[in-house]
Amino acid sequence: MRAHPWRARNSASVYPRPRLAPVMSATRLNTVIASWIAAPGARHWGLMAVPDLSAFMYTNSTNPRTAAGRSIPPGAFMARRSPPAPVGLDVADARIQLVEQIRRVPKAPPTIDLQSYVGSPVPVLGLSVPQLRRILKDFWRAHRDLDEKSVNALARALWPGQTFEEKIVAIGLLSQYEKVLGDASWALTDGWVDEATGWGLSDSLAAGPVAGMVRSKPARFRAILRWTRATNLWRRRASTYALHRYVRAKELDRPFQLLEKLLRDREFWVQRAVGTWLRECWKVDRKRTEKFLVSHIQRGLPPVVVSVATERASKAFRARLRRMNTWKRAPKR
Repeated sequence: MRAHPWRARNSASVYPRPRLAPVMSATRLNTVIASWIAAPGARHWGLMAVPDLSAFMYTNSTNPRTAAGRSIPPGAFMARRSPPAPVGLDVADARIQLVEQIRRVPKAPPTIDLQSYVGSPVPVLGLSVPQLRRILKDFWRAHRDLDEKSVNALARALWPGQTFEEKIVAIGLLSQYEKVLGDASWALTDGWVDEATGWGLSDSLAAGPVAGMVRSKPARFRAILRWTRATNLWRRRASTYALHRYVRAKELDRPFQLLEKLLRDREFWVQRAVGTWLRECWKVDRKRTEKFLVSHIQRGLPPVVVSVATERASKAFRARLRRMNTWKRAPKR
């Protein structure tokens, strides 16, 4: 009988396709299984025991010479190679490199006292936002596959830094790797909220990684509701900036629920934050925000809240609220 023109020269296959791997014959398979019936570590299936083959793969080549140059008979089982383990991040070295980058960046001479301006508890070097973003972007490009544990470890190492920028980079690092953040990251940032004093740090932390984690797991909204009762004014302020993602997504039910709890807070920095986020709500839904303000103005609202919240409202509406407002300033101590 004439051989099929497509049959491979050394192929044991009966299928008319070129270079097909041989199918292990029943005889060979039975021989292999029989030789392993009593093998240690065998898996028992019914009356027959076969070894654990999960770590092996069947060679489908008829060439007795492998790519590695070793002689392996056709049909033999080869150990399956595991992928290389990921290399862990050297946190100490990464921190040193980031701090050096921060300090090497050329800085324009400040025209104002930056530390006082942002209310920072530590000195401010004066890096611009684009410069800080570039540092974070370059780091991300070199370490795209970090897991939550590594990101948290590096952020935790940067947070106690001696400059405002080191703390901002710690916050920005969490935002850069937002997709891997989980409960451990939430616990980490929750511990920073009271320490992030001054609007520069507080707002960056709350509107950045905290807002992202609140939006990704709605159960955390209950946590920021509790923040509205905190004794620390910066935690109360942070609860408003943590609404950032909800407002941006035009989901205003939860923002109004939280802001209502802080409408009559006595601290200026909290009042201003409430006004800021009511203004942002106004940009999304003007009618609903105006109705919200009118419904609460008769009980009195701090003038700062009203002024900031209505920055984009008509003069007539702003004048109406001022006439209706019954807010009384707290007596000076």
